[in-house]
Amino acid sequence: MIEFAPYLLVLIGWQPADVDGSMTASQLLQPNQLECERAGERALVDSNGAYRRYFCLEAPTQHDIEEMWQEQKR
Repeated sequence: MIEFAPYLLVLIGWQPADVDGSMTASQLLQPNQLECERAGERALVDSNGAYRRYFCLEAPTQHDIEEMWQEQKR
C-alpha cells in the first residue's frame, strides 16, 4: 500500500480595526506542499484588508498516528 501524507493548510487572520471581534482560523487539506503554498498565497491575496498568515504542515502518516497511540497507552 502506498501511503499518502497530505499537507494541512492553516489560515489565521483578523481585521486590524477589530482584532477581538474578527479573529478567524481555518484549515484545509492539500494534496502536496506546492498546492498548500499556492492556496496559502491565494488566501493572502483574497484577504480584503484583513491581516492573514498561513502555515503548511505535513499531516501525520498512519505510522505516526500509531506511534502516538502507543505512547498514549504507556
